Amino acid sequence: MEEALHFNRLALDSIAHLPQDAHYTCQERDLRQRRAALLEVAGDIQAALEQLEYALRLCQQEHDEPREAEVLTEIARLHARKGEWDTALQLASRAMGLAEKAKANPTIAQALSVRAIVLFQTGNWDDALDSLRWAEALVQDDSQALQRARILGNMGNILDAQGKKDDAIHHYKQAIRIFEQGGRLLDGARGSLNLGFVYASMGKPEEARASYQDALTVFRKVGDVYHTALAHQHLAELELAQDNITAAAELCKAARDTFLRIGDDLGKADTSRILGRIAARSGNTPQAKQYFAEAIASYGELDDRLNWAETSRELGRLLAQSQATAEAIQYMEAAAATYVDLGLEKEAAETHQEIVLLKPGVPVGGASAR
Repeated sequence: MEEALHFNRLALDSIAHLPQDAHYTCQERDLRQRRAALLEVAGDIQAALEQLEYALRLCQQEHDEPREAEVLTEIARLHARKGEWDTALQLASRAMGLAEKAKANPTIAQALSVRAIVLFQTGNWDDALDSLRWAEALVQDDSQALQRARILGNMGNILDAQGKKDDAIHHYKQAIRIFEQGGRLLDGARGSLNLGFVYASMGKPEEARASYQDALTVFRKVGDVYHTALAHQHLAELELAQDNITAAAELCKAARDTFLRIGDDLGKADTSRILGRIAARSGNTPQAKQYFAEAIASYGELDDRLNWAETSRELGRLLAQSQATAEAIQYMEAAAATYVDLGLEKEAAETHQEIVLLKPGVPVGGASAR
């Protein structure tokens, strides 16, 4: 990765001496976009955004609206990576307007995909899936196969969250096959990571471990810092599920260190939650409570309502086990109210039943959702 960034910098330096014409501008724009992609893989999202903002100005300078729309979707996607949902949605809408004006279907599909990511992360799963179906319909040509594969992978994420595991696996495998046929090993590895997560949730640890390790091999080879950390995080969850506490803690801390270093707030929240589970399993209730509280605060700042509710429920259960019944009910009622808001009736009903068992005969309800 360092070598690729070095050669990219040499290329940028070399064209600085060329005549400042339209051809020069196009070359610099392409190099800036390429540098942004490399920086994203290296985990430096802010630096990647700076390169894309520079490329955007070059597009505007040349009044190249189709390319401006394309760059805007990349900027929107990175803001979504940072959990900046409103900014991402606004930028995606701007990109769609420009792309529709230019009748650029692939870019419209990219903007719809970013929109779907935001809707999914903020709990609007059905709308997210509709956006992706619309996007997929726009990229049916063979030349657009790789973009279609990315859309299929995102659809797999939503189907998994909806509990449609077999459908999710089908979509992930389709995406992975297309990526591998196109020689896009990194994209295929990201699909394998998601596939492993579904297998783990289905209680298939060996299939999950194989998918994670396949992905991790590629991530390490290409120097993808963020996805290496994500693979460590998922492997930590797998080890914890099999009661390998020491291995789980080591993997999770390695992932957390990377997320903290690259400023990934969602990764920090997720690893705080896993460390809370590890501490709880180890019998260290005060430390578990601290980690869960950190995760809940981070999810709240990110407006990640599903993870906020699930972690609040986990903390409620932990508090109930330590006889802090009133505080436990407070967290679990808030989780139940958020599940209702998200349309997750089964989860809401199960959480209400847990509250009834904590304090039989006492009416429940009245808590505020996120």
